[in-house]
Amino acid sequence: MKKKIFALVFCSLFLTSVASADQFSPYDGTIQPGQSIVGLSEHHAGVVAGSELIAVNTDTQAQTLCADYELSGPCNFAAPQTGVLGWLLMPVCTNPAQDNCVAALSIGDSKSSAVPATFVGQAPGPTVSADRNYGLPEGSTNGLWTSPTKNADGTNTYATQVMVQLNFNSSTKKFTFSNVNVDVLPYSLTSGNYITQVFNQGIDSNGHQYVGGLFYNGPVKNQNCAWTGPGVCGAIQDFNPGTFVELQLRLSNQIGGWFQGRMENPSMSVSSFDSVNNLVKVGALSTQVAGLRVVAASSDPGILAATSGMYKNATGAANDVGVWWDANQPQAILAVDDLRTTAKNTATAMLNLWGFGTVPTAGITNSCLANTSQILGIVTTNSMAYDGGVPTYTNGFLEYKVAGMHYMPDGVTPVQGTYDMVMADSVARCLYGFSNAPISGTVSVSEDSSGVQSVATTSVNDAGGWIHLAAYNFHFSDPVIKAKLSQIAPVVIAAPASKTTITCMNIKNKKLIKKITAVKPVCPAGYKKV
Repeated sequence: MKKKIFALVFCSLFLTSVASADQFSPYDGTIQPGQSIVGLSEHHAGVVAGSELIAVNTDTQAQTLCADYELSGPCNFAAPQTGVLGWLLMPVCTNPAQDNCVAALSIGDSKSSAVPATFVGQAPGPTVSADRNYGLPEGSTNGLWTSPTKNADGTNTYATQVMVQLNFNSSTKKFTFSNVNVDVLPYSLTSGNYITQVFNQGIDSNGHQYVGGLFYNGPVKNQNCAWTGPGVCGAIQDFNPGTFVELQLRLSNQIGGWFQGRMENPSMSVSSFDSVNNLVKVGALSTQVAGLRVVAASSDPGILAATSGMYKNATGAANDVGVWWDANQPQAILAVDDLRTTAKNTATAMLNLWGFGTVPTAGITNSCLANTSQILGIVTTNSMAYDGGVPTYTNGFLEYKVAGMHYMPDGVTPVQGTYDMVMADSVARCLYGFSNAPISGTVSVSEDSSGVQSVATTSVNDAGGWIHLAAYNFHFSDPVIKAKLSQIAPVVIAAPASKTTITCMNIKNKKLIKKITAVKPVCPAGYKKV
């Protein structure tokens, strides 16, 4: 599956240094001989415009594009040496009972002003027909919407890109869901030598058959499209700062565990839609993310450190080399630190994004954090590079690693960091052995090397079954964010003791009777209990 992973990374987007609404251009090859380029590609701004099924021969790793479930040839899904993967884009729901679809999108300049967007249709592109016999849902294209809220380009058009990955189980003859990646992409129309995206078979430099994507016919410099059609591209744009987006998904209940994302101050809810789908609602502000693309002499110490031992990809020009990592990979944090001096501790672009996706749970030993039978929470940040895994739990602290250049592209203004973690109460109770009493806690941000960190705001809230931990306005080099939860034992108020009544008779005059009512009633002097 390495070739497929490479294809997806290749379609991710370099963050350019151009200060405009459209800052999503991929690397265009404009470096000189003797130079190298190191950059971070932004996972939550990727270009995927259609659905596909791929059969992989586990012996040869040859990939075959499949139209549907087949019983013969390379796409014989039941063959022992064949693995089948599906990357399917969710359609927008068109009826109340439909599952595995985008149920609603709302956008506003703020949370209070958000209103439902209007669905205008699915983008052109490859699709996959549903086959319920094998648990295969419909694979569509990106959903296209309009909204009264404008994006940074001044247009009001948006695309929902919700991709689910499925794996075929040859024993059960059923597809199972493994993860989901979600983006809302502002776009504006631009013309060029574009075609509707197609998937095609190809042969790589090692002679291996693979499946790739095609978006254009000729040398179109900016391939950064949320979708393409004949002669037209939906060019991805920024959100305006502070834009609020809420997305509702009817999502397979096989997908659980943790989400990660690019957003700020998120809230989420999960409820049952039907026997196989949850209704997942995520609302949050878009967030401004600092990007990085460094071009320098190949002999530069920072470039050498960032490329040493890492994956290299020839750009096609003599002596040129390109290295890039998704911003949520561990190598991205290392690359940021390696390039700090070369980049003058300065970001090269600022993007405004909204997106989230599932986090791999392989290798997680803490059962409280590895449970995929339900949705556990979401961790979001605007950090240039960040730990793309589940927060680690060490000595009572939940820890999360981020990294970034200290300054914005102007070289003067510090980048203001944001971090949010929304976690189900059940996770905290599992980790800490808490009761049902309200949960509180603290959040701190510390530097690995430079000591004191300035944090303007931290908060912990417990409401509606979800705990929200946040840290805002911290500065970057490579801070570690730590959260510790606590719970005050509830005060036990004893129930008032019950009273009893006794009858007392005067010792000298037996006709004198008194009734005494008290917790521990006692007859008065001269009286005895009868």
